[in-house]
Amino acid sequence: MIVTILGSGTSVPQRARSAPGSLVRVGKRCLLVDAGTGVIWNLLRFAGIGLDRLGGVLLTHLHIDHCADLAPMLFALRSVELPRSAPLLVAGPEGTENYYKSLHGLYGRWVEPADYELSVKDLRGEVLRWEGFEIRSARTEHSLENIAYRITDEESGRNCLFTGDGQPTESLIAMAGGEVDILIAECAVPPEDTEMGHMNPAQAGALASDCGARLLVLNHLNPGCQREAVASEAARYFSGKILVAEDGMSVSLESVESGG
Repeated sequence: MIVTILGSGTSVPQRARSAPGSLVRVGKRCLLVDAGTGVIWNLLRFAGIGLDRLGGVLLTHLHIDHCADLAPMLFALRSVELPRSAPLLVAGPEGTENYYKSLHGLYGRWVEPADYELSVKDLRGEVLRWEGFEIRSARTEHSLENIAYRITDEESGRNCLFTGDGQPTESLIAMAGGEVDILIAECAVPPEDTEMGHMNPAQAGALASDCGARLLVLNHLNPGCQREAVASEAARYFSGKILVAEDGMSVSLESVESGG
């Protein structure tokens, strides 16, 4: 299982950080987690993956910096340059189905599937199985309904957990099950600051410990979050391996264990 960070930033424009989005790959199977502005271009730029190869899109929530590229993605998939016949899943928190209906109301057939089946789902805690992945979700505390995802490769058992935005909940920690290979945790708040609905490095580090994570990736970084400071603060609460996300970074548990 390889996780590629396509956007490590927030809604605030930054020279080196795009809006949120990550790719989960196992062999030729691919899932996109969040689709902020520019993510579909970074998908090709950093991962060499075309939209026709995506199996599904998982939205953590419907703030614009996490879902703005969904309409351009669906529009692009109508092009003869991107022939697609495999079904495409778009799933997210309650409201995702209505979000697609709103896009359809605005753009009409330009966001309709051409030669493939489009499945749009609101997730309400059920376990979803899609193309060899087991997908579990749990709410976090955010200003808008946000769901974290635990994505497990059913063949190898490897897993990753994306928090999306928000502070931890008991259901999130329970979903982790005390064993998470790669935790991609939002860290939008600088050290020693606090903000309702977001985590600072200390909170992200504590969550990694509570989840039994083997690798913590600090993600969704605002301009005020300096690399050394956020990593150092998180390390006070988590003794495992810590990485600070960058656009284009690819991580796997195997590469970390081997020192790569």
